[in-house]
Amino acid sequence: MPYQVAIKNNATGEVRLHPMSGEWDAVAEYDWMDGNNSCDCNRAGNFHTDVESDLPNYSEACGNSRYSIVYVLLPDGRKIDDFVKLVD
Repeated sequence: MPYQVAIKNNATGEVRLHPMSGEWDAVAEYDWMDGNNSCDCNRAGNFHTDVESDLPNYSEACGNSRYSIVYVLLPDGRKIDDFVKLVD
């Protein structure tokens, strides 16, 4: 079942929900905590919409301090918000 990830822009404090098509499982958790989606460049791509005019240069946005995961919203309404590694 699909889930949504609440991504926070740490510079502005804005939080946006990003829909994901896969299931929330151990692989998805790894992806957001230590895998590709743990990097600011990918989190920025998920945070910003394609129609925004001030999109960041994703290739220069690598790191792990600009965006953090606030919670994951599951299809049944439950929130997973016990992330240990929100920002390094």
